[in-house]
Amino acid sequence: MARHAIEALVRLRTPMRSRALAFLLVLLHGACQVAAAAEPAPRDFEMVIQSPRWTAFVDRVHGSFVRAVDNADLEAPCRRVLADPSAVQDDDPAGACITAALASLDSTSAYIAPKQLAADRERAKGPYVAIGLELATRPPGTPLTIVTPIQGAPAERAGVRAGDRIVAIDGTDVLPLTTDDITKLLRGARGSAVTLTLLRGDAATPLAITIKREEVRLSDVRVRRLDDTLVYVRISRFSENTTNEFSTRLESALQGAHPGGLIIDLRGNSGGLFDQVVGIGTAFARSLDTLVVSVRMRKEPMMFRAGDGSSRTKPVAPRVREWLASVSILVLVDAKTASGAEALAQFLREHRDARLVGVRTFGHGTVNTVFLLDRAAAVKLATGEMVSPQGVRWASSGLPVDVEVADPGKFEYADTNDIAFARARQLLQPR
Repeated sequence: MARHAIEALVRLRTPMRSRALAFLLVLLHGACQVAAAAEPAPRDFEMVIQSPRWTAFVDRVHGSFVRAVDNADLEAPCRRVLADPSAVQDDDPAGACITAALASLDSTSAYIAPKQLAADRERAKGPYVAIGLELATRPPGTPLTIVTPIQGAPAERAGVRAGDRIVAIDGTDVLPLTTDDITKLLRGARGSAVTLTLLRGDAATPLAITIKREEVRLSDVRVRRLDDTLVYVRISRFSENTTNEFSTRLESALQGAHPGGLIIDLRGNSGGLFDQVVGIGTAFARSLDTLVVSVRMRKEPMMFRAGDGSSRTKPVAPRVREWLASVSILVLVDAKTASGAEALAQFLREHRDARLVGVRTFGHGTVNTVFLLDRAAAVKLATGEMVSPQGVRWASSGLPVDVEVADPGKFEYADTNDIAFARARQLLQPR
């Protein structure tokens, strides 16, 4: 299943050149070793705010949250939640206080309880077992739409389609659930079954499909040479190997004459690893001095230039880089294009004169960073805001498009019913 936002630890490393330290955002499984350490669970307010978990949380907010916060603003929600015994879950009053305090700060920060953190790390150790869906980013209370089933995965084989809306998972109404809640319901042991209740198109009667979970091999990049004039690249997310996949698959597609047009499809891409966003941008940069994106933080901005990506990323082949420096580019975006995908789209518009085709993007410009609070719990904080090289911000407002094409949401990407893709292809045809 798609990962839905930049959820990361900050790693500071020495850059490839003598520039500012690179800012690597990595998935939670890159965190420090977690042990199931027991912590006293005081329910008295004074005891809670003196507990190691709460004091570590306050220190992180003061040191890294995107804006300054007074202690009183954090403690007031804590007092309220402790007054309601039903609000304290899993004998973790400090966690309940942290959850309430974060809810008062912004909508993207979250507390990661010990059970969730341990489960995330356990999943990271083994194969990815799932049914294979890319899901749209959405806040609780709104429909859960399937962007696309992953090719060859159990959901696709069972007949799930792009644009289907999930109403329930194993009988549980998904409307009030968070992304994390939905992830827990969809995940499970290999061979176990999950039943999705779906609405398809305009049908009023729900459709129930039961799917067995199995190991799913995820691919972030699909490359297809359409003809001698066009190459289509879909990037569904930014994970550990996205830049390497992009380079390898493009090199295979560029056998023979080089096409003059490139369609980059970022629809449904809700972001991912920041260093991979920088890595893809680097492939299009005309020099290693090129600014790809900056992050406005409370203390000082951080600049990310071409080459400031992951040290694990292999260089793009010279002939691929040469082609990317001159090819005409159109970028497909939609209301589900968010975060790092928005950063890449705007970089390509500014640096390579790419046109954006589709509809206004989602508008998630916040950088979220995951910090361990102790050996058992963590917190995801909004630590910065992404800004384009020319100073464009897209948090909340999204990015406007250059060519608007309404998205019916009832197609497989780049098929005959995909009108935005057809329009982009038309725009890039030689005159």
